[in-house]
Amino acid sequence: MKRLLTTLILFALILPVLATDYFVDPADPPGGDGSPDFPFNRIGDALLHATSSGDVVMCAAGNYNEGIDLWAYDPGPHNGVTVMGAGQGNSNLMGAVSFNLTNNAMVTDFTINNSVTLYCDIASVLSDCEVVGGAGISLVSGSSGVVTGCDIYENIVGVTCDSSAGTIDGCNIYRNVGSGILHTGSDASQSSGCNIYENGAEGILAEGSSTPSSNGNLIFENTTNGIHVEGSANLTSDSDTCEDNSQNGFYMEGSSQATISSLTSESNTMNGLYIEGSAYADTISNCTIEYNSLNGIWIDSSATASMTINNNTVSQNDQSGILFGLPALNSRVRPATTTASLASNSSAPASLSNGGYAPLALTVVLTNNTVSDNASAGIIFLANHTFKVENCTVQNNNTGVEVDGPNVDLGGGTQSSVGGNTFSGNTIFDFVMGYANNVYAKFCNWSTNAEGDMSGEHPDTVDIDEIFDHWEDGNMGYVMWDDFSGGAVEETTWGQLKAM
Repeated sequence: MKRLLTTLILFALILPVLATDYFVDPADPPGGDGSPDFPFNRIGDALLHATSSGDVVMCAAGNYNEGIDLWAYDPGPHNGVTVMGAGQGNSNLMGAVSFNLTNNAMVTDFTINNSVTLYCDIASVLSDCEVVGGAGISLVSGSSGVVTGCDIYENIVGVTCDSSAGTIDGCNIYRNVGSGILHTGSDASQSSGCNIYENGAEGILAEGSSTPSSNGNLIFENTTNGIHVEGSANLTSDSDTCEDNSQNGFYMEGSSQATISSLTSESNTMNGLYIEGSAYADTISNCTIEYNSLNGIWIDSSATASMTINNNTVSQNDQSGILFGLPALNSRVRPATTTASLASNSSAPASLSNGGYAPLALTVVLTNNTVSDNASAGIIFLANHTFKVENCTVQNNNTGVEVDGPNVDLGGGTQSSVGGNTFSGNTIFDFVMGYANNVYAKFCNWSTNAEGDMSGEHPDTVDIDEIFDHWEDGNMGYVMWDDFSGGAVEETTWGQLKAM
């Protein structure tokens, strides 16, 4: 038994030594033996022999009028076999590459003028290849294949991930007819460190019931959206950059979900981040969203869920910083009986509690955000959801915050907001109130001074109905903020309430 054990150990040590290199040169005549001096003429001939793990097929520069078919059972397993070209633009494959049922294999350093299919239970690798002019790369059902360091361009779709669990890393994916990366079915693959640009549709599209992740990708100058999540897909985005895309930087629709952290979305033709339908992002955190041609963040969702928006910088967008609701379709039904009121440490009448809206179940918590230098408002509340806002800085916008929907707690209200918000340096007003809503705005700092000097715990000026073109007939809800310390209140000609 001891001798048998020793023999088995020695055999295991010898096995790697038995791995063989086979050589291929398309310029040589047929009939070679795969040695350096008499290489095979075709890759397929070499693969008849390279069937052991660790075998390497070394392909010289030249044009190969064939593909690479690593079919595990024809003529035998190609698990662990490497097929290596002489580099992109040097070794050119005219046929497709297939990893069907082949595990731990690698194809590297080719230009592939056709499609690539990875169907492997254990990771096989396509590395440092150029994939151009075909259907693109497919990671199919059950595959955990890896695509790394590749240039993927001018295909129908760059990479299609269909119910796989693959990895796309460090690739340049550009000028494809459709999407750069498509996640479909129940796909759970991940992409990281890629440059995804100038594609004919989205940079990344997640659809179906896919649950992909996107980490540290640079997604720019795509024809539609940078990242698009639809259907019931659920995408996790961390440290992505979406810039200069022709529609939105990040777009969600349908009943899709996302977790978004450390996103940079800037200089997009529409919104930095747009969420509609019944889609929602459970978390939007540590993002920088700026220089977009419409809004920084626009959320017009009917989702029944909770969202946390925290530690973001939203600045210098051409419309609003953060917009909740749909301005064009907002009904703005005004109750006909109440009068504009400025209340100090008082309770709001129950009849005004929802301003005519029926609250939905979406609860949005905004904390520690900086919303600044946007051309319109810093934050606009048009939706009939529940909002808790605390420790945010809203400054140097055209207006600071506009409230035209119920259930907004800026401090001391029904959602137990601690306040701590700073509203300063906004050009027209720090605070604009739409109609019969009750707003708690205690424990905040306010200023209308362009230099940002703080004026105290209430606004110097607050416009109750600026959003309705200065209607003078009142019909407003109550605003609850801190005592005026004995200061008088005067209503100006335009329905503006001013601390005297």
